[in-house]
Amino acid sequence: MLSDLRIVNLALVEQETLRFTRGLNVLTGETGAGKSVIVGSINLALGMRASSDMIRTGADAAYVEATFQVECDSPSWKLVEELELAGDNSGEITLAREISRSGKNVCRVNGIRVTLAQLKEVGDLLVDLHGQHEHQSLLSRSVQRAVLDEYAGAPVVPLLDDVSGLYREYVRLKELKAYLESSERDRAQRADLLRFQVGEIDEANLVEGEDLSLEDEQRRLENVETLRETYERAYYELYEGVRQEPGLVSRLEFLASDLVKAARVDRRAQPVLDQFQEAAIVLRDLSREFRDLADACDVDPQRLSDVTARLNLINALKRKYGPSLEDVLTYRDSAAKELSEIGKSEEQLLTIDGDIQRVARELVEKASALSDIRKVAAKRLGELVSKSLTDLALENAQFSVEVSLRTAEDGFDLGDAKAEMGPHGMDDIEMMFSANVGEPPRPLASVASGGEISRVMLAVKAVLADCDRIPVIVFDEIDVGLGGAAAHAVARKMAQIARSKQIICVTHLPQIASIADWHCSISKEVAGGKTRTVVRHLDTAGRASELARMLDGEVSEISLAHAREMMAAAGEHRRES
Repeated sequence: MLSDLRIVNLALVEQETLRFTRGLNVLTGETGAGKSVIVGSINLALGMRASSDMIRTGADAAYVEATFQVECDSPSWKLVEELELAGDNSGEITLAREISRSGKNVCRVNGIRVTLAQLKEVGDLLVDLHGQHEHQSLLSRSVQRAVLDEYAGAPVVPLLDDVSGLYREYVRLKELKAYLESSERDRAQRADLLRFQVGEIDEANLVEGEDLSLEDEQRRLENVETLRETYERAYYELYEGVRQEPGLVSRLEFLASDLVKAARVDRRAQPVLDQFQEAAIVLRDLSREFRDLADACDVDPQRLSDVTARLNLINALKRKYGPSLEDVLTYRDSAAKELSEIGKSEEQLLTIDGDIQRVARELVEKASALSDIRKVAAKRLGELVSKSLTDLALENAQFSVEVSLRTAEDGFDLGDAKAEMGPHGMDDIEMMFSANVGEPPRPLASVASGGEISRVMLAVKAVLADCDRIPVIVFDEIDVGLGGAAAHAVARKMAQIARSKQIICVTHLPQIASIADWHCSISKEVAGGKTRTVVRHLDTAGRASELARMLDGEVSEISLAHAREMMAAAGEHRRES
């Protein structure tokens, strides 16, 4: 779960800390109060693209920090351990990001500096963020395919990898054949380019992982004075002493002589004395290690210059052939392979048709297996989403996922049909929907209203929540366009999902706010000629007042009574479920 979110100088937020709880957490407030800033800060901590325009007026930098509590066998914690980013607190992951007006962007995981890509990689396993209007993305065929594959789970993962890899190999071989059949001049020009690229990379003598170690060394060299001062201060405090006061080790050794005498008189003190003397020895050893660290902190401008120059060279190659150093080395091998292939083009022309046919057969085999799994998963997904839609006040809704063959006259031969192949297989996947009795399901994109699409998306999320291990779902105004019975149904469904996931929801619906486990209101205040966003954690009375405002636009005895009734009904619903 997301336990704490700290925001400093972001948009209209000066400094706020939100402490969430398990279950359903809601944020409410009038339009323009700054609710989107809270969601945006979570997004920033997860690795979203940032801009200096986000920084509060008058500040030099913005800072966000999100702390998560996770299971030690969760994918997110395993990744943090794999990246050697686990902190001292087992099961705690803190994502932090600072954005400055100069364009500097500092990312950290558990206090350790990381790249933006690494921050995003960890964040993707912690939060499923559903932004405003994102439910419209469900109308996209590619998103519908991704939803089905996510539901199908582990069985499709290796098949997707195989299909994607085989398709790329098929395209490469087809392009190579066309190239080999092209003019000698074209081949010679291509060979010259590849020869230059391979030579440029080889000349750099790259070593895998070198950029990461150089970045670490660059940080040490840039901060060598501060590091040395810190290590020297630790050494003097422990051993040499400061301001004519003996060091801690000397004081402990002096005290130890008295304790030895005491132990001769009182044998009970001997075990404590032994531990005391061991601690003194450890501190003495630590002081020497700090001294060695300080001695090793040599100011070396030339080395810093060399490291910076080397990193500049590596980064230039990464921009051309990357984005990562491993990608550069992979590209080098691929280019060298192609260069070698050009050299034996005539021989290859005799064998390449056989290679193309072999890869095509393997691709059809894997894509067919993928289709079979998708069809089984599609049937089950349709049934579960339909059941979930019934809970969302769409009792007559029909929902299904159709998996059909994508055909082409010049496609891959399946015996009884010709399939158009792509990196995701040969399937057309489309979600079908009908909200009314007697109306056959039609493509979701052509028949569903905005409110219906929102509920379909929530139903899908409810089904997927049982399949994935992402602990937090963020909904930013998924309830737009809903009211009445539909709003109550959405609230109950969110409460149901929140039994297994933490939900953070920005909402305008009192029905959702009333059933929350945690509630804060977002408002704007003007002080000292400046506007700022303020977050208020609401107690029972505060929640009633906020619900009354949401119900009637203002707080009155009637709206307060209605709000209290809603809260009581929500509490009863939680107890029954």
